[in-house]
Amino acid sequence: MSPRRARSPSRAVLALSLVLALALVAAFACSRKTTQAGGLELLIATNLTSPTQFDSITLEVQQQTTAGTFGPPLIDTNFLVPGETSLPTSFAIVAGSSPDQVVLIQLVALLHDQPVDLREVEVQVPTDRVAQLTLILSESCLGQVTTSVGGQVVSTCPSGQSCQPATGKCGTNAIPTPSTTFDGGTLVDATVGAFLRDSGKVDGHRLDGGRADGGGADAGGVDGGGCVPGVQRCVGTSVETCTVAGAWGAAAPCATGACAAGSCVGSTTGRGNPSCAPGGPGLTNCGSAAESCCTSLEVPGGRFFRTYDPATDGGFSVGPDGGATHQADPATVSGLRIDKYVATVGRFRQFQAAVKPSASGPKGWTPPAGSGIHAYLNGGKGLVVAGAGAGTLYETGWDPNWNSRVNPVNASLLCGSQPGDAGPGVSTWTDAPGANENLPMNCVDWWEAYAFCIWDGGFLPTEAEWEYAAAGGEEQREFPWGSAAPGTSNEYAIYACNFPPGLGCTAATSANSAPVGTATKGAGRWGQLDLVGEVYAWALDPYAAAYPNPCVDCVEAGDASARAVRGGTFRTALSTLVVPVRRFCVEQGCDFLDVRCARAP
Repeated sequence: MSPRRARSPSRAVLALSLVLALALVAAFACSRKTTQAGGLELLIATNLTSPTQFDSITLEVQQQTTAGTFGPPLIDTNFLVPGETSLPTSFAIVAGSSPDQVVLIQLVALLHDQPVDLREVEVQVPTDRVAQLTLILSESCLGQVTTSVGGQVVSTCPSGQSCQPATGKCGTNAIPTPSTTFDGGTLVDATVGAFLRDSGKVDGHRLDGGRADGGGADAGGVDGGGCVPGVQRCVGTSVETCTVAGAWGAAAPCATGACAAGSCVGSTTGRGNPSCAPGGPGLTNCGSAAESCCTSLEVPGGRFFRTYDPATDGGFSVGPDGGATHQADPATVSGLRIDKYVATVGRFRQFQAAVKPSASGPKGWTPPAGSGIHAYLNGGKGLVVAGAGAGTLYETGWDPNWNSRVNPVNASLLCGSQPGDAGPGVSTWTDAPGANENLPMNCVDWWEAYAFCIWDGGFLPTEAEWEYAAAGGEEQREFPWGSAAPGTSNEYAIYACNFPPGLGCTAATSANSAPVGTATKGAGRWGQLDLVGEVYAWALDPYAAAYPNPCVDCVEAGDASARAVRGGTFRTALSTLVVPVRRFCVEQGCDFLDVRCARAP
């Protein structure tokens, strides 16, 4: 039985990378109290192409002094694109004490210092909540801007209006309420912290004076000792993560021994992991570098959209801009390590030996009760269960009632256990070590996938964590490697029976499965290989048709009879390689399913 397709977003459009020093911040009131101020989160995106259509942007923010009159710029900054920054990016305007502060925001795209597009908006900054506003520099408005005699960039529209990207026509600059759609996005009410993230390069502006940086680049954008949930900061070679309660958690040593810009950095070889410790084929000779198959790479935390560029016609077309569109379902993911490779047959053989020392004898290792949680989050409580109703619930970890489900005998590791499965002939598992040790496992059920990661020192990643790594975080990539078409030469992904070249789909063998790491050009932003193609990967979450919101280090609640799976396989079509495509499978397993473990940072 193949994993079921949950929805068919169009081929996700690659977002330009974000490394802007103007990151999201939150501020407390001027006193030392712990009451958070409200503010405005400005999300800046574009479907213009750099450098042919624009090569820099200017952002100017003025505060209203009297009705219709605005003071000198509070913010007036310019960045080369892509030389100094890239889009999309975010910026925070934190409210002061006055409940009626209004700002005029002007965003200009320039080419050779000449304005080519303008977004202009007049909006009240909330004091009791955070509102989100998206401004899109768009092809539909190119040329509807000019420079006045005094050198001021102005719209060609009537006074008080500017071009609206959705229509390409003039429309009002004023937004009367935080629920009004404007400039291709919506100004949405949100709880303070739900849209805030510290990148380690914090800047912003508090309207009653001063920067809103909370006193330092790793301060989490706070004043008075609190923090924004999900924010991380370095403490020497350790990392602290802000809990859901808005307090710093205990410092967790970085496994790599290095921390920078609020995240652990680097990689670990994992040679001491039990699945790789013996050494040998499928354990210590993976990829083009013949490296440890347990290599795990740091993924710095951040915020991204779980839904982007959804299909409206059932197709998988790519927009001409190469950037993500139609973004929804934001999520914050704290830094963690995610393994470079999916589990090989060789690694899983070590797990079988630990759990089932003999086919007819008693079990050996079983997961400890409550193990497998993200113990570095929320004071050791782990992920927050999203959509769980009143109160705050956390992931529960391994349930001892699942022990009976972990029985990796040879027969159970073959495909064909579920109606509709491709059959045991396509299984990569073999009863004894042989030529398949470097191939990915391809018929692992959810319980054994979870138990494997726990035994190997990690845990299953959530659907949000997997997608964050595959999307390149805020870059919102179409494919893990970018937007280049993968072709059929197996350089980017193993899919559609293109491996080995010329063979075509084989009905009853595993011949279409390639050794892990074969598609070397398909590495994600942080180096993981085979994120799409080759085999699907299990996620921790029960599957839910609609993403839960908000999501700050969250795991979904829902019917646990089906779990989320992500990626694509050596047999599935190009459309399954698009990062935001979702599928699900019953816990008992489907064909072509493997596991990629995540680990504490």
